[in-house]
Amino acid sequence: MEWVATGRVFDAQEALRGRLVRSVHPPEELLPAAYALAREIADNTSAVSVALSRQLMWRGLVADHPMKAHMADSRGILIMGASPDVKEGVAS
Repeated sequence: MEWVATGRVFDAQEALRGRLVRSVHPPEELLPAAYALAREIADNTSAVSVALSRQLMWRGLVADHPMKAHMADSRGILIMGASPDVKEGVAS
């Protein structure tokens, strides 16, 4: 809240200490780290599930009530749970 209320500009190390980011990399290591994270996501998740999760996160930020986020999440679980991908996901 301090960062939001003060509008103060802070560096990457402070963001790391405050757990706003999970890691900080020197410029020459940034792209390899980003590619490694992207590879982990691609190898271990469903593209549809990641897309749905992203939509839920972004839409939840502007929801006027927590129940809207709950309803959207429940719809996603219902739809994804009925898809043919669910058996494959559980099996893997």
